[in-house]
Amino acid sequence: MKFAKPKKLSEIAQKTGAQLNSPEAGEVLVSGINTADTAESGDLVWAESKEAVEGLTGSPAAAAILPPASKGIAFPALVHPLPKLIFGMLIEEFIPVGLGDPSTSRIHPAAEIDPRAVIGGNVTIGAHTRVQAGAVIGNGCEIGENCMVAYNAVLNWGTRLGNRAIIHANAVLGTDGFGYVQKPVDGDPTTWESLKVPHAGCVIVEDDVEIGACVCIDRGLLQPTVIGKGTKIDNLVQIGHNCRIGPHNIIVGQVGFSGSITTGKNVIAAGQAGVADHSDIGDRAILMAGVKLAGKIPADSKLIGYPPMERSLFFRWATTLQDIVLVPKILRAAIESDNFDAFRQRLAETKMPERWFRLLGGMK
Repeated sequence: MKFAKPKKLSEIAQKTGAQLNSPEAGEVLVSGINTADTAESGDLVWAESKEAVEGLTGSPAAAAILPPASKGIAFPALVHPLPKLIFGMLIEEFIPVGLGDPSTSRIHPAAEIDPRAVIGGNVTIGAHTRVQAGAVIGNGCEIGENCMVAYNAVLNWGTRLGNRAIIHANAVLGTDGFGYVQKPVDGDPTTWESLKVPHAGCVIVEDDVEIGACVCIDRGLLQPTVIGKGTKIDNLVQIGHNCRIGPHNIIVGQVGFSGSITTGKNVIAAGQAGVADHSDIGDRAILMAGVKLAGKIPADSKLIGYPPMERSLFFRWATTLQDIVLVPKILRAAIESDNFDAFRQRLAETKMPERWFRLLGGMK
């Protein structure tokens, strides 16, 4: 994201309370802000992790925001114990205030806008799109043709819908990502407070996407959160900031995706699947109901359970676990029974699976 005009690093240091890592750094001009992995020429980048700091070598960025442990590197920098907090202060400059002037919006004559909907400034709405009562379309949103934004749905500022997108009632697109910086409370080092980091990315919904009721999709930090072409999302799903959901995914009710998750094409996430941040899910993977997972998931995987495992292995594991639980009961029945008939009766009372009776000589 680019500033209206370049700024000296000394000016930013004075505004934010960060320190310069050298007197010469104060004269460096920066034209915008970015993350270290997407840096462009002239950017001031947030570089807090070891990987981000090491990546500054050869980076086109003009300067970086660094933690004190890295202040000695030969790169113009602002130094602060909480680099992401400084980055958040700069992000605020790019966040619009208020809905804007509705008279600046461009609504196609063939669009159907309920008079009880709220339309912000600089909004674009295509032909044959319907916006129902109570919907809120924020500043700078773009909506394609033949879309439907249902009752009380909210598109926060900058959200972009492709053509033929359906947003069901009470869905909320473009809320801030769940991002905070923690620091000790003044006077009480045993207690940590959470300081908000604003988000200025947007949400992009591509063509032919359907988003269910009460779905929440967070905006990215700087880069967009993207829902790929043809994806269908059921009710009550949470998708965190900076996720990139691939084309033609199916995401079922109560799925939770943390931030910065990437999915391939034709991924299926069944009900209540939970995925940790920065996971990478391959093409055609199936995340079965209730699975909890993290990391890189190969294409064509079928995962279930926690810890997650392949479907066929999971059912063998579950069967084996059930058998292990039953072994002490069988031994106890054998010890406490006076004869074989009593033993068989005790086994029947344990409600053992059919296969155990077959293994024990067809006693049932």
